[in-house]
Parts: sequence; C-alpha cells; structure tokens
Amino acid sequence: MAGSFVLAALTTAWLARPKTAFWLRAGLGPGLLGSFTTFSAVIYSLDQFSRAGQHGVWIGYLALSLVLGLGAAGLGWRLGKLVGQPSRSGQ
Repeated sequence: MAGSFVLAALTTAWLARPKTAFWLRAGLGPGLLGSFTTFSAVIYSLDQFSRAGQHGVWIGYLALSLVLGLGAAGLGWRLGKLVGQPSRSGQ
C-alpha cells in the first residue's frame, strides 16, 4: 500500500514533469518503486492460502489488497496533484 501511495504521489507531483531526466524517472518509478510494489509477495501469499485450503481467506486477501492498493494510489495521486501545483504567491 505504501509503495502504491508513494509511486502515485511522486509520479503526479514530480516524475511526470517534462524536465525531469529520463534516467531519474525510470530509476525511481518503475525501477525502485515498481519493484517495491511488486505483486510477487501477494501471489506467494495467495498460493500458500490456496494450498492450505483456505479459499475464503485468499479471496478476501486478494480483494482487500486490490482495494487498498488502488485506494492508496488514489490518495497518492491526489496528494501529488496538490503538492505539484505551482504556487500563486510568486505571481
């Protein structure tokens, strides 16, 4: 959840700016935070729950992971929009 939030906030506020160097955008976005938010841990957990016969648990875990991940990304996007807006004090 934290990775989704930070990735959305950084992408919206800073990484999407045209003057940001490509290597920095690629390194921080998909490189660092993309690996931090990988779904391999979720898939591993789902596999373990499924093998143990806990089907209700893995379905709930998957649904909660998706909802909370998307919610965190939405909040990060919103924060990024607020932080990334140019200040009006200099005009």
